[in-house]
Amino acid sequence: MTVGEESSLPVVENKNIAGFWRRLLAICIDFLLLGLIGLVLGVFFADYFSSLGGWGRIIGFVIAWPYFGVMNSRICSGQTFGKELLKVKVTMLNGTSLSISKSLLRALVFCLPIFLNGAAFSMEALHGWFVYVLAILVFGFSISTVYLYVFNRRTRQSLHDLVVGSIVVKAAEPARKVSVVTWRGHYVATAIILVAATTVPNFVWKLANKEPFTSLLSLQKILASEPGVISVNISVGSSMYKNMNSAVKNVNYLSTNVVISEKNSNFGAMANHFAATMLEKYPESSAVDSVNITITHGYDIGIASEWNSSNFSFSPSKWRERIALKSSTDLPSETTTLESVN
Repeated sequence: MTVGEESSLPVVENKNIAGFWRRLLAICIDFLLLGLIGLVLGVFFADYFSSLGGWGRIIGFVIAWPYFGVMNSRICSGQTFGKELLKVKVTMLNGTSLSISKSLLRALVFCLPIFLNGAAFSMEALHGWFVYVLAILVFGFSISTVYLYVFNRRTRQSLHDLVVGSIVVKAAEPARKVSVVTWRGHYVATAIILVAATTVPNFVWKLANKEPFTSLLSLQKILASEPGVISVNISVGSSMYKNMNSAVKNVNYLSTNVVISEKNSNFGAMANHFAATMLEKYPESSAVDSVNITITHGYDIGIASEWNSSNFSFSPSKWRERIALKSSTDLPSETTTLESVN
């Protein structure tokens, strides 16, 4: 197609631009397909994926990025399987298909915040300049993408579209040059979101230097250093419930979720060990009504996940009784299995 032919293309109307729901359903179909691929891989490589911990999301990234990058390019006429089913396609503003390089860049901007969210990074990395880049990619890109998806009604271009100058149109329409432009206010809003994302690390650091977070982070570091532990999440809070007499009671709790690498572990014995550490290293745990410990084994590769969990919830005094017994083989636990497609 020559320059003269491009300039002679008729102007597209808003009705020819793919709408919000079509694009959303197309993305859902694509991730459902990717999730099925992930679950099939999990059948054969579950143990390996489990050993990767948060870095397992890289597996999903190296599958999803080329999927969107190649299929949204001119190689596949700008259509993933989801877009083909919903009869929409990705084009440049002049109506031509995307080159493979631009399509890969578009897919990179789209996929990075999805797969970086939940990835494993050392505490050292999160205290350097990298944390600001990470905040922009995870928070800035994610919020900007959602904002533009919802509020950019004129062209429906999201962040990854604006970066390369692409647009999603109805596939049934002939190739046309798009003359409608995104409202400048959306660019301003996107810039504000990206700048605001850089303040997230400072907020987190200030929070981490206050109690009870300082003590909880110290406890988290101790538990994470245990053999076979991949990651640890700790939280404190309170909840209300009604007893048999309809009286409302407030329950303070300390909850810990420990992800481990070994599948055939004695979860009960591990829970006792973690409880003993928590009661010793975090004295405030003796004052709560309930100490909840969840031992989890499984994987998350971004496009699919599978988790097996055992939950233990007792008062501090009950935990001390269990620890004193030095055996948990006859003590109950609640075990759940969860498979999900992201």
